[in-house]
Amino acid sequence: MPEVLAAPDLEHHILTARSMLEDEFLHNSRPTPPDTLPISTASRGSDLLNLKRKFPFLNQYSDEFIMASGPLTLIKAETASRKLQEFDRGRKAEDKLLANRESLASTTYAVEAGHDNRLDTLHPARFLPGAACPLTKLWCKAREWLGGKGHPPLSTYDLASIGLGGCVSPRGWVEIHDPSSTSMSIKMFSMGNTERKSKHHDAEFHEMEDLAEFKNALRALRAAMACVHPWNKSIEALESFLHQSSFCSSDLADVDKQVAVLTRFVDYVLSENANRWRDMEPFLTTRDLRATWADFYSQKASSLHKKHQSQPHQAKNPRFQQFSSQQAPAHQPKHQGQLAQHGQQPQSHQPPPSSSIPSNRYQVSPHLFLDDICYLWNV
Repeated sequence: MPEVLAAPDLEHHILTARSMLEDEFLHNSRPTPPDTLPISTASRGSDLLNLKRKFPFLNQYSDEFIMASGPLTLIKAETASRKLQEFDRGRKAEDKLLANRESLASTTYAVEAGHDNRLDTLHPARFLPGAACPLTKLWCKAREWLGGKGHPPLSTYDLASIGLGGCVSPRGWVEIHDPSSTSMSIKMFSMGNTERKSKHHDAEFHEMEDLAEFKNALRALRAAMACVHPWNKSIEALESFLHQSSFCSSDLADVDKQVAVLTRFVDYVLSENANRWRDMEPFLTTRDLRATWADFYSQKASSLHKKHQSQPHQAKNPRFQQFSSQQAPAHQPKHQGQLAQHGQQPQSHQPPPSSSIPSNRYQVSPHLFLDDICYLWNV
């Protein structure tokens, strides 16, 4: 039987045992020095190669730096490397575009002779890179090569592939092939007018009903021009102006028949560009069209009909309003109130002569009915 330890001896032995355990734990958890690691040099080199293969940015650092750096340092280095790569990528794109632009003057394309029938035999020159010169210069160059007239008209262009089949009338195909034509109208590119023309060849081009039909006709006009004359960007300039101005909504907010006004403006621009083609002048750009619209609207503003709320039984014709303003409110004389104060009875209204046309609406002399019977009958 072990002897019983006193309280002071027991506490001393507990402290000694605890100190021995702590020393043993610290000795076992102490890291082994690098020179005593049981890892071969070949294994280290293999791990570094794998790291560099997985993280390419490590290739710019030495093996000693990678082994001596901690994970946090390597993560910061990777973040900085990515930012530098993004910056270099943007600079490379700008430098590439600038270098290609500077080489345009010394780069030429040899165009060999061949055949092209616009249908099933196409010349390779159709697939050359697009012109990088100003579009107005391209327009003037086309004027020099083509002369006053354009190409023989066709109607076999594939607009159905872009959802615009049947939007261009035969008259529209004929006019759009001639850049000098002043008879082209956006009405010729409305599906409603095209369908009407297919049924009745002598039918006229009607006004478009709403803004949606106008926008679709403008889109068909642009697509048709891209097929016929790819170098002609005058319609795209016009479309850009209309979109940027929200189809002139601020100026036409109080104007009746806004689509009719826009139709007249587009037809005016088409005619003006045709005149500029004849005079070998550039087409109206989007910037030019801002001033063109201001002049057009200021000249046509007096003839535009403003919207107004019609009163009951009120005619829209000015002659109707003049006739109605001449009538008494209830066909009573103005001095009727004065006669009533003196106890006198107002004289009854005399009916019109039997030879005149009776009317319960207007007190108008008979000779006015002879001129305006058609107007007053509707009222």
